[in-house]
Amino acid sequence: MRITNPSSLFSNQNQIGLIFVLVLPCILFIPSLIFQQHTPFILVAPIALLIISVVYPDVAIGILLIIAPLRTLIATEAPSFPISDVGQLYLVMVAVSVGLWVVRNKPYHKSWHHPILVATVLYLSAIMLSSVFSQSMTAWFQEMLKWIELLAIAFWVYLIFDAANWTWLVNGLLLAGLCNGVIGIYEFFGGSGADHLVVNGSYFRAFGTFGQPNPFGAFMGILSPIALGLSLSAFPLIQRTWQTKTLCLRKWLTLLFYISSFIILSLALIMSWSRGAWLGFIASSAVVVVLYPRRLIHRILLIGLGLSISLAVFVLGLVPSSISQRLGTVFNEAISLQDVRGVQITTENYAVVERLAHWQAAIRMVEYSPYLGTGLGNYEVVYPSFQLINWHEPLGHAHNYYLNLLGETGLVGFSGYVMWWVVIFWQTLQAIRHPDTLKRSLALGLLGTWVYILIHSLTDNLYVNNLFLHVGVLLGVLMILTKQVNHFYKLKLNVE
Repeated sequence: MRITNPSSLFSNQNQIGLIFVLVLPCILFIPSLIFQQHTPFILVAPIALLIISVVYPDVAIGILLIIAPLRTLIATEAPSFPISDVGQLYLVMVAVSVGLWVVRNKPYHKSWHHPILVATVLYLSAIMLSSVFSQSMTAWFQEMLKWIELLAIAFWVYLIFDAANWTWLVNGLLLAGLCNGVIGIYEFFGGSGADHLVVNGSYFRAFGTFGQPNPFGAFMGILSPIALGLSLSAFPLIQRTWQTKTLCLRKWLTLLFYISSFIILSLALIMSWSRGAWLGFIASSAVVVVLYPRRLIHRILLIGLGLSISLAVFVLGLVPSSISQRLGTVFNEAISLQDVRGVQITTENYAVVERLAHWQAAIRMVEYSPYLGTGLGNYEVVYPSFQLINWHEPLGHAHNYYLNLLGETGLVGFSGYVMWWVVIFWQTLQAIRHPDTLKRSLALGLLGTWVYILIHSLTDNLYVNNLFLHVGVLLGVLMILTKQVNHFYKLKLNVE
């Protein structure tokens, strides 16, 4: 068997960017957090990162993906650090970089009216109306800014990244997840020492740099379908290698990176002990695997095989009791939606009743202002007016994003959110038609990611700790893929 171009592993300009993403954040930020000596890094880090941003705007976005989730870590481990949200600060640098890139390259030939961009703008317009009844315009603006940033970074990715370098951005996303996943696995085996997160008496729920297990599990769950979809591209690569008797070392090492990413992300997600993350992971993985074959009969066989294996696993008791019991509590909560004002609180039902109490508070907000809500981001602000007796802590959100959004933005904002997702799913289904195997695998991974977000949102708000930036990047990638698909089929139609 022949090995082709092993030196090409290091000849691509994008590999330089990968080195920057791997090394630079550690050099600039980690020592300052450990030794609490910030002054040199306050001066050096912004200058160095800004220079890199100007020269390599694509690398700047890759760096942003890694440092964005550090907000909670810095706030808790280095409270004296002058800048807690380095992700938001660096986002400003990325904006400057993109602006300079646009001036240099003048990409006015791009289609600025992509359906996803239009749907996002319409959704922003819908939730903007919630400001009418907002008690705290500060909270409204902070939440609104998240969605504006999501739209901005999606548009930047769409402008900058093209068919030649999309893999670099996806690898940067997976690398960001790997960095957090490794930290989470270390925490699970005792690295955190957080007594309130003990699992089975000897392990600890993983939370990465997020401070809490649920958003950490969400980060792992958002990226794991991408890694899974790209890992499935191993099958055609194996077939091609067998037929040509030629081994492309670069492709195989890239594939190994995808498979390793999926394994680490999946383990870290399981170790987060987040029930919403588990359910989202199961559903998203099933969607990616079942839709990967192009022939319907193969999909049907996969569904049958999956159901048979699942049934056998549960019948034989192969699932650890701690996991099966925890998953069972999700279904208990789902079917126990009721008025909990008269329920007697015990240690056994506390978690369920607490969640239902916050759901009920959100429903009361909808009843109070059904069309425009109580104000985007204002759930915690108005909670005292809608709280149930014995439940005085607002917990930040309703632990169900759909009810939370209904309470804050009413039917108008919620309808905009539903429409936004309909457009995203439709565009993703178009991207799955991509003729390139690897890009089709990526589109399937994106579909799995959207499924994951929708399911996990039943129990949590996932747009926290700068995770919305990663979602924005994924939307930008989707726009690139759909544009390529549309261009391909237009050319094919013209040829025919």
